[in-house]
Amino acid sequence: MTNARHAVSYTLAAVLALALGCGTSAKKEPRSNESAGHPDWTAFHRGGPLRGATDPLPPGTLRVRWTAKAGAGSISSAVIAGDTVYFGGGDGHFRAYAIADGTVKWDYAVEATVFVTPLLLHGRLYFGDGAGVMHAISAADGSSVWTYRTGSEIKSSANATGKRILFGSYDNNLYCLDAATGRLVWKFETTAQVHATPAVIENLTFTGGCDAALRAVDLESGTEAWAAEMGSPVPTAPLGFGGTVVVGSMGGDIACFSLGDGSEIWRQSVENESFFAGGAYEDGLVVAPGRERGLYCFDALTGAPVWQRASRGGFEGSPAIAGDRVYAPCKDGRLYVYDLHSGDAVESFEAGGAIEGSVSIGGGVVVVCSEVGDLFCLEPAPAE
Repeated sequence: MTNARHAVSYTLAAVLALALGCGTSAKKEPRSNESAGHPDWTAFHRGGPLRGATDPLPPGTLRVRWTAKAGAGSISSAVIAGDTVYFGGGDGHFRAYAIADGTVKWDYAVEATVFVTPLLLHGRLYFGDGAGVMHAISAADGSSVWTYRTGSEIKSSANATGKRILFGSYDNNLYCLDAATGRLVWKFETTAQVHATPAVIENLTFTGGCDAALRAVDLESGTEAWAAEMGSPVPTAPLGFGGTVVVGSMGGDIACFSLGDGSEIWRQSVENESFFAGGAYEDGLVVAPGRERGLYCFDALTGAPVWQRASRGGFEGSPAIAGDRVYAPCKDGRLYVYDLHSGDAVESFEAGGAIEGSVSIGGGVVVVCSEVGDLFCLEPAPAE
């Protein structure tokens, strides 16, 4: 797509020289899935437009409420709903944990690695595995409801539209299934692996993959509405706000497009960077994790850089935003907490191993897992 209104390229050094602060005029939008008390986290980045934002946590420094073993190679993230944390690990098991103390309520044997965040919908959990199977199981007891086999591994988390679920597969297809029965409603074929979790915005779903394009697909018919070239593979989950959709690429570009026709609004090119995981949006700001060098914050309306935080290992998983705090999992083994508007460091938590999965925040807790398989449920502890 053409007609870009703003395109800027900048280096890491230039970003570090920016004065910290935010002067954005983007409209603050209501979050989805709000509920009484602290909201649940029922899908990757809370589903829908995948903004990854929720209400602020109570004040206090993060401390461990409980830990559990989930198996080496765990790069997925959790769903948090009511009194339960749901997580699929690198050991081929999907478990339900009591949010209070980590007691295992039930254990579902997957027999393949789970790379994705589950989707909780109408009392069922939906998630794909490394063998290419989409599972639907009961959230109450972990019993199997149905399975659907695709042609290759599934690294795309599921999203929901009404009574249907959407997800991508490495067999090059984006799938739409009936949530109740697992029946195929439609599938949309691309030219390469579909890695990204699809966003659902208005009457469209948006996804990216190894064919270097962001695609808008009609939710009802499964036909392509438009496609925008990114120049390199697009593993990042798109996110939507204010009639636009933002996505990053492995080549270091992050771009914003109009929902209606895919016209490009702005694009940033970050030198020596790669965007692998999806960003988060809140209060007119887009926070994007760089796989190689740092965490970046952009003005959502213009794409202008607001702040950047360098890291030793890069940010492989997606950050989450709670109020004015950004929770960012890093490959150096720490979960960093930054001020959303200034980028100032607030605190960090040492996980003892690289954190390559995303962050989940719900029910007043933060859940994250290290690559070595340590699952942490963290809570803010007031200063004594």
